[in-house]
Amino acid sequence: GCGIRTMGFFMVGNEGDTPDSVRKTIDFAKSLDLDFVQVCQVIAKPGTPLHRQISEATGVDLWKEHIRGNFLSRRLPTLWTGLTEAEIRALTQEFYFRFYFRPAAILKLLFRLRSWAEMRRYLRGGAKFIGQKLKFYAPVITDTQYAEDLLRQSADFLPAARSKQVAIVLPTYNEQKNIRPIVEKIRSVLPEAIIAIVDDNSPDGTGALAGELAAKDPAIRVVHRPKKDGLGTAYKQGFKFIIDNFDVEYIFSMDADLSHDPGYLPVFLHLGGFYDVVSGSRFFGRVSIKNRCLWRNLISKSSKWLINILLGVNLTDMTSGYRCYRTASLKKVDWEKIVSRGYAFQFEIAYMLKNNGAVIKEIPIRFVERTSGVSKISAAIFREAIFIVFRLCAQRIRGTGGKKRSKRG
Repeated sequence: GCGIRTMGFFMVGNEGDTPDSVRKTIDFAKSLDLDFVQVCQVIAKPGTPLHRQISEATGVDLWKEHIRGNFLSRRLPTLWTGLTEAEIRALTQEFYFRFYFRPAAILKLLFRLRSWAEMRRYLRGGAKFIGQKLKFYAPVITDTQYAEDLLRQSADFLPAARSKQVAIVLPTYNEQKNIRPIVEKIRSVLPEAIIAIVDDNSPDGTGALAGELAAKDPAIRVVHRPKKDGLGTAYKQGFKFIIDNFDVEYIFSMDADLSHDPGYLPVFLHLGGFYDVVSGSRFFGRVSIKNRCLWRNLISKSSKWLINILLGVNLTDMTSGYRCYRTASLKKVDWEKIVSRGYAFQFEIAYMLKNNGAVIKEIPIRFVERTSGVSKISAAIFREAIFIVFRLCAQRIRGTGGKKRSKRG
């Protein structure tokens, strides 16, 4: 008609936003007869309820500092949403990609071109965007940027994290050089958290050192096991020990070899208010393990793809050991049905929790390869993992899915 072009304005990261709700908004935008869209990430504008919420929670008035010329070194936390900064950026990018890179939108732009200059502008913009998209989803290139951003953001949730009732389970076997540093790092973040060290009679004296730490700190408890019995059984025993002896709202699993940064604990707990399980992923978007060999990344990516197809869990990091569980979710687990003794425990419990109705959230974490001690992974652990995957797949096909069967049936 009048030749007037239309633009729609949308926001990502509103209160209550989830990846599904944002994608529904994208579908809505596609259904409208728009020429262009502008997608903004939600920020706390002055005078809004969000601005007052941020100011009260952080003690910082963002706009007042901006007017004074004091530039903040980091973004303030988005307390109103369970989406992370990395997810908001990714969903904003996905919004643009799905709106513009579809036949109807491309044909509409082509038919309304007014000059070659406009054509060149669209081509440059499209090429730049595709480059960004390919970079973001590069499957094997290591990049810790998103994980580093989340680690910095985590500090904003520290005051709230320290008010929660938390326990952390640390399985150990020959971690004598690492146990004191990891406990000290945890204590610097959560001074009052219960720390349950489950030691498999380590020949290097880890158990004795853990006992010395417990003697000085009543919130540290040590479960001494008579022999090396596997990571999976250590977690089972540690979780049950916490559930039976302490009244906590959240239980963490962590490695004791300093590969998991306790600095993420506050953001785990923040997201724990929205989800039943929060799992740290080394493969969220791109690999967040520095200097990792290409072939190891390929193995991790391909095995994750295969396990997800067989089990339907849909996690980017199936064997992550850095997780935050709501205690209420762990109390629903039938521990007798978990048979894995090694690293397969991680995807076996995730499979069971998901089939019990738990909602699992993944976040990117920076993973540091161990510098002290020796890795416990062996050929037997790999064989067990393969066996567990096909065992659970058979359960899924039969329809049992790890759920408890009703006695009434």
